[in-house]
Amino acid sequence: MPHYGIQTSIIDWESTCVRPLWQCAHLPAFLAAHPHSHEADMFREEIGKISPLGALWLRGESERAEWRRAHKVLEWDGWEEGLIYQTLGLDEENDTASSSGHVGTGLLRLL
Repeated sequence: MPHYGIQTSIIDWESTCVRPLWQCAHLPAFLAAHPHSHEADMFREEIGKISPLGALWLRGESERAEWRRAHKVLEWDGWEEGLIYQTLGLDEENDTASSSGHVGTGLLRLL
């Protein structure tokens, strides 16, 4: 007799991890490019219907965006000119590192 509802194995571990909610509470990639679109709002509305975890997800998504952007920069394994400023949405011309190599003030405010 087959056993329904019993998990016996996980087939694909790719992209599987355990992270704090602030890292996980973000829009899926297909919505992330337009976070203020009608579709993104619909997604948030549906998440909000999942109580009480949905409300917790919505809070993490709205309150921890800067943390996620900073983490994205820190976990990046390659380097590009202007990567930090582009990822964090900072104005590189008005907030560049000084000639002594110090990080700009906007980045320090974020961290």
